[in-house]
Amino acid sequence: LFDEDDFESTTPGAVALFGAGSETFDFVAEKSGDRLDVFLTNVLPDLSRSQVQRIVAEGGAQVNGVPAKASLKLFAGDAVRFVVPPTK
Repeated sequence: LFDEDDFESTTPGAVALFGAGSETFDFVAEKSGDRLDVFLTNVLPDLSRSQVQRIVAEGGAQVNGVPAKASLKLFAGDAVRFVVPPTK
């Protein structure tokens, strides 16, 4: 679906938010109706739903360029950016 070269691994905003070593993931929702946290847990199976919810609450998710809450319902075609902070 996506070529690895299509995305930057970090962005200036990610570094400002979570520090160096943050990873940025960009996705496009293929269907409508999923909550943001459920969608992210499905596409990033190494993270638990509670981890995703915590990162989202700290400002680590945007949908269509706007900060989003974990409970946001996605629509097909929504652009999702998720910034995972470095592990401590």
